[in-house]
Amino acid sequence: MIKFIKIINGPLETNSYLIFCADTGQAVILDPFDYMCINEIVSENRLKPAIIVNTHFHKDHTNGNGVLKRNFNIPVAIHADDAELLVSGYDILEACGIKTNASPPADIILSEGKKVIFGNESLEVIHTPGHSPGSICLYYPGKMLFSGDTLFASGVGRTDLPGGDLQSLISSIKTKIFALPGSVMVYPGHGGDTSIKTEKKYGTDIL
Repeated sequence: MIKFIKIINGPLETNSYLIFCADTGQAVILDPFDYMCINEIVSENRLKPAIIVNTHFHKDHTNGNGVLKRNFNIPVAIHADDAELLVSGYDILEACGIKTNASPPADIILSEGKKVIFGNESLEVIHTPGHSPGSICLYYPGKMLFSGDTLFASGVGRTDLPGGDLQSLISSIKTKIFALPGSVMVYPGHGGDTSIKTEKKYGTDIL
């Protein structure tokens, strides 16, 4: 089975996650911002990071990539459509005068259906373009969806930044995310947790 630790960090209160195999302690570092905090939690819980995964290229989800990659000697993974943007894309934080750390290039290019393997467990990549061209969710079948900035509790990711597209976002949610079982819990990139059933019934009017 998998377990996870949610870390609310950074100026935009990004949800970073340490998702780990309960049997082996091998972990996915998902969307890291505050690398010092993540380092401490990894150490306290005796986790063994195996990979860094970014749900998309925005700096509030990638600021910790470089330091954590060096610290743990692990690869960085992102979808193909955000790979170039990871190192050269628009940075909303720096546009607001907030200094961020540049990410190294991706070591692993993700695509629809690819498995992210850690210990005895894996998560499935679901490509959900809209918030960015290469936005993804990570799915633990029948149980959990880590939705990045695609779907929030009673909301969806913004599409007014470079690379965003509202119609693509709506299509991603309706055809891919809402096709999952209603009991699946959703853990977004910002804000509180929700479920597929709740969002289909009570979510934003955009959908």
